Amino acid sequence: GSIGFRCKLDGVKGFITATHTSTDSNVENEVNVKIDGVIIGKITAGKYDDRSDFAFVEITNSNYDVGRTTNTTPQYTLKETSYVISLPEGYAVYMAGKKSSAVRSGTVYRYDYAINPNSSWLLCDYPSESGDSGGCVFANVDGDYCIIGIHDGSYGSNYTYSTKLTTMKEYYDIVIY
Repeated sequence: GSIGFRCKLDGVKGFITATHTSTDSNVENEVNVKIDGVIIGKITAGKYDDRSDFAFVEITNSNYDVGRTTNTTPQYTLKETSYVISLPEGYAVYMAGKKSSAVRSGTVYRYDYAINPNSSWLLCDYPSESGDSGGCVFANVDGDYCIIGIHDGSYGSNYTYSTKLTTMKEYYDIVIY
């Protein structure tokens, strides 16, 4: 998967990603997270339910840090402490994932989309590939690139769905830094 964005949970530095599995079982088993075979942290919180798929990875390797830029050239610097609460249909959005060679762009199809009853996902039309899960989804708001959430997967043949940061914050007091 991909790194979404850096944040703190209860003052602990880490980052958000997607797991596609029950995060509660990962927390109980203290699943280590590796990048290129090197352990960088462990999953300590997250949810996988009918409206979210995300995990907080606590960074335990002092030689590793997550920056505030996406993995592209030119780099987009994400605004610290700011995030998107809602966007209208048709608004331009971006996604940076591990498999994407550059930022993928698209538009919001629905900001609150019920894939299942009582669910609320961000549905967009940017292209994605396997491995982009957990990648940061963001938008330009008044000249600042602000986080919307993380990419989770494809929905049908034309859309992608994402866990919104607002949903994550309902579960945990995630602080972007």
